[in-house]
Amino acid sequence: MSQLDFASYCQELKKIMKKQDSSVLVDALYGAVAEPLDLKIKRGKNKGQPLSVNSGRASELLNRKANPNQEVVNGTDSPKVLSKIDDYFDDVVIVLFYADRLDELRDKLVLLIRNDSEITQTKQRELLDKSKSSELSEFLAATYLYVLHVDNRGERPKHKKSIRDIPLDSVYYDPTDNKVHFDGIDIPLPEELTPEEKNVKDSKYLEVLCEAYSNKLQEPVTTKNVYSCASKRIRNHFNDQKNYYNSVQTRMRGIREVFAEVDKEYDVLKKETYEGIKETYFDDYQDGFKRLNEVLKKVTSTTLDKSYLVRIHLIGNVERKGLCHVLINEGYINSWVNVDD
Repeated sequence: MSQLDFASYCQELKKIMKKQDSSVLVDALYGAVAEPLDLKIKRGKNKGQPLSVNSGRASELLNRKANPNQEVVNGTDSPKVLSKIDDYFDDVVIVLFYADRLDELRDKLVLLIRNDSEITQTKQRELLDKSKSSELSEFLAATYLYVLHVDNRGERPKHKKSIRDIPLDSVYYDPTDNKVHFDGIDIPLPEELTPEEKNVKDSKYLEVLCEAYSNKLQEPVTTKNVYSCASKRIRNHFNDQKNYYNSVQTRMRGIREVFAEVDKEYDVLKKETYEGIKETYFDDYQDGFKRLNEVLKKVTSTTLDKSYLVRIHLIGNVERKGLCHVLINEGYINSWVNVDD
């Protein structure tokens, strides 16, 4: 059986490129996420420049020696990305290919999707439906967003049941032992994020927090000086928010290791969280710190059980508060101070 992953996806695209250059192709694909999120190179001589891929890295990706850039992977469910990705593929990606071979490309990808035994039935049906009824750009974009989340190193993932197919009475999360209990099996969840995970996309919500503190105190507060702030309340508040954010992230990482299609339920949860807090968020306050705290209070009483993640008791009040910072990182809201930004 063939596997639909980043490498096989790119290999099929490369076959019909006018100029078969792997780095050009990967750069164009990464740009669908990197451009709307303004992702930058983090280290080396090109630090601070727009995210790009050299020929060596592109070769590793197409030969299953590496997984796609984690910031790109994490950005796939951002509203900024999803609102523009179909047009981006039309304008930037499809123009790299021979026009008379586009139907061939669609057919090759459909074959990969049909022959992949590890793809869930729900996702397979979704992608195949897009191949029939959507513009090619929509089909290519949807398939691209999927393959970014598949292990690209040739390691076949263990078959996992979709979280949506699990009867509610057979699975639950117990906070006393931090385990998911499913059909008599106890599955421990991670206690904390890895250092690599903590560094990915975190800075935005932390910077926005400090903006709210500055607005409250009427003095500059940054991520570098927040712990030397004279206000003990602010120092403790900052630690609390980091713990809230890390808690929801560790829960999500752990549950992804147990079940398939968790990200769809996570998307539902984020959208429901935003809908539950937006009136409170857009209300008038004397400063951004007050707005933030009112939103944190509101989210603990907001009904979120449209998501399966809430119904299995995985999301408590700590994680609800952490979701408010996830909304910042992913562009649902941009500031606790300037709500019109």
